[in-house]
Amino acid sequence: MGFYAIGACLFYPAAAWESYGFFLASLYILTFGLAFLETTANPYILSMGPEATATQRLNLAQAFNPMGALAGLFVAKTFILNALQSNHVDENGNIVFDTLDETAKAVIRTNDLMVIRNPYVMLGLIVIGIFIVILMVKMPESKDSTGKIDFGPTMKRLMKNRNFVEGTLAQMFYVGAQIMVWTYIYQYAESIGISTYDAVNYAYASLGIFLIGRWLCTFFDASSKAKKVAFCIQCLSDDFHLRSNIANRNDRALQLGHDQFCDVADVSYHLWSRP
Repeated sequence: MGFYAIGACLFYPAAAWESYGFFLASLYILTFGLAFLETTANPYILSMGPEATATQRLNLAQAFNPMGALAGLFVAKTFILNALQSNHVDENGNIVFDTLDETAKAVIRTNDLMVIRNPYVMLGLIVIGIFIVILMVKMPESKDSTGKIDFGPTMKRLMKNRNFVEGTLAQMFYVGAQIMVWTYIYQYAESIGISTYDAVNYAYASLGIFLIGRWLCTFFDASSKAKKVAFCIQCLSDDFHLRSNIANRNDRALQLGHDQFCDVADVSYHLWSRP
């Protein structure tokens, strides 16, 4: 959490210096903090109750992720995209920024950096506040009192667990695909004549499907129908994938649906592979 807050707050001096390297370093520090936070938070959630319901607790916690993503999109569309001046176009659809002299470009560049800086700095301050609250409030402790953890034997035991190995591989491919699709959605929209501002609406739709899928899988996780639901979702994912390749490779709706159903299928994979 400390890395997360520091990386976000470093956007302030990065914008003041107008340094790409500084921005990149800030993003790396912020991302490291996010990675450490999620990596440690998940085992913590698993350890907060009975082992039999550990998966349900983790799925429930992860089901709130789309809410944060939707809030991020709202902030980006409302407070950032509308205020950026470098992406303004003329009546012919040409970028106005490219036609300006260097002095005007410098003014716009400074303005846009300030627009991007402010939400990150505010986020960093909020994270610092949460950090202080966690320091002051006693958090629940793990019920496991064995103490020492043997890393080597633990990894050997996990590598013999088929569900763990296959689930890890599924997560690796899924996360890679999700990041690439969600990152490319705005460039793809621009390439077919849709503005970045309007492309956010498609991202809203994808995250809406993401949210519904997460909550549905969490609801059915403890149900006797979990495997049937998982199988149906996997079939839907395959159907969207085939249609997006056979019908029209440029159909953004099909590709969007495929990406989000793949997310639900990833959750369902773990349900389906359970004994």
